[in-house]
Amino acid sequence: LFSLWAEYRTNGSNSKATMTNTTSSSQLQQRADELRMRAVETGSYGGGTFEEAESLFQASVTAAEEALLSVGTNHDEDRDTYELLIETLINWSEANMLVERYERARLFVEESMKWQKKLAALVGPDDEEATFWLVDIYRCFSITDFYLHGKTWSEWEEKGMKALEGMSDHAKTKERYRYLRSIFLTFCAMSDELDNDKCLEMDKESIDLITELVNNFPYSRRYKGQLTIAYRLGCFNKINQGNHEEALAMAETSILTAQALAKEYPLAPISWDRLVRTYRARMSVLEATSRDSEMECSELLQKQICIRERIASLLPQFADNLRYLSDLWQDVAVETLKKKSKKGELSADDRQRALDAAEKALECAQRAVKFSRECEHQEERTKYHSLLMHCQCLLANAK
Repeated sequence: LFSLWAEYRTNGSNSKATMTNTTSSSQLQQRADELRMRAVETGSYGGGTFEEAESLFQASVTAAEEALLSVGTNHDEDRDTYELLIETLINWSEANMLVERYERARLFVEESMKWQKKLAALVGPDDEEATFWLVDIYRCFSITDFYLHGKTWSEWEEKGMKALEGMSDHAKTKERYRYLRSIFLTFCAMSDELDNDKCLEMDKESIDLITELVNNFPYSRRYKGQLTIAYRLGCFNKINQGNHEEALAMAETSILTAQALAKEYPLAPISWDRLVRTYRARMSVLEATSRDSEMECSELLQKQICIRERIASLLPQFADNLRYLSDLWQDVAVETLKKKSKKGELSADDRQRALDAAEKALECAQRAVKFSRECEHQEERTKYHSLLMHCQCLLANAK
């Protein structure tokens, strides 16, 4: 649900790329931040391969650590470098989330927490920037633990919300406060432990906060991405409420926002991932209603296939995307096999269509198994092999 991939922060308060100091430490800091930004663009916005991004992130961390060694007793530069290391490790973690490497992603979050503690020891635990970084780290822990352990409510949501509540009246950087609060409200609204009315209240506040930011900062990729997420997940809570009309409206808003993002950044896998998930949300609304929506669902299914194939062209070794793509082709095959003429038999065209879809599902599953060998869990690898066997059975049935 939350593929919040690495992105260069556009609010200006976190970047140290504009430092004017001429000391060797400052030069190393600037070099480290330039490498970080290149890594983010490479890993998330079509600038290169994941392996290239990994190399750039490593070089950025090395340069920042070298900067620390040359700081001496300059605590201002200490602070700058600590924040740079925290941000780089968060970005590195997000880049690993992008390719579903959540255990590795969590290691980078844990490392960023170590630097945040050093920052807090230097500037004091009540420092606003130190607190913001801590909340951002909680955000990453929440995402990794959701995917690793299936937790929709954890200590990270509680800690994040508590820290943000303590800043609600005096936060100087209102923009960053609103952005992080919008994210945590969205996280909390997913919880199975809250009643649906409370989740809907959180959805509304989250949408209001992020809408204000998008209006004030229309060129922010990150804020637009969060807006699609807030509307899309709000849509599911509206479905649970039984309010299908408002759910459909929220899905449509999410689609329009995601379409604009994809048009603006066509080489960015993150943009297309945002969009494909909004189409899935609209399908969920249509499937929850009693009206005849078979044709539109079929069109939405084809749109999802097209987008998943585009993501596969941008990230050809992304096993989980290939798994999604295989699932979509399976859906096409199964739905086609359900069609029968009055004689109880499939037409020749439908049988061929089902066969073609089953073959494509199998092909995607085979590629997914090939690239899933890097998966960290035996359970994950087993999942991909189960997918392969299922596709083989489906193909045999289609034949």
